[in-house]
Amino acid sequence: MKGIDLKKAAEVLRGQGFDVVIGDGEISGRRDGVQGVWTLYMDRAGRIRVVVTMPGDIPRGQRVKSGGRVFRVLREVQKTTTVLTEISSLEELPDALDGIGQVLASEEQQEHENVG
Repeated sequence: MKGIDLKKAAEVLRGQGFDVVIGDGEISGRRDGVQGVWTLYMDRAGRIRVVVTMPGDIPRGQRVKSGGRVFRVLREVQKTTTVLTEISSLEELPDALDGIGQVLASEEQQEHENVG
């Protein structure tokens, strides 16, 4: 099947800071950064799905004792955003990633404006 060369896509993604795994007909990658944790999936057809996870609130912790053992319980709320797009050639991948970042920044700004 012709389409996106996943080995070359992996090189591009690594250059963008992703840890990458190439599977059977698809690629997955993960990157931690200012815009949260990005988990990316892409297939040979150029379909891209990025799931971004960010903290939604300040974590709350407490110590709990049970059975003579002390546990620390940390309760976290996380916000998850999924962005979908497609590319028709490998050359479009860096621009697609930049576009995803811009969409996320715009969404974040709109959310803050609606709250404030």
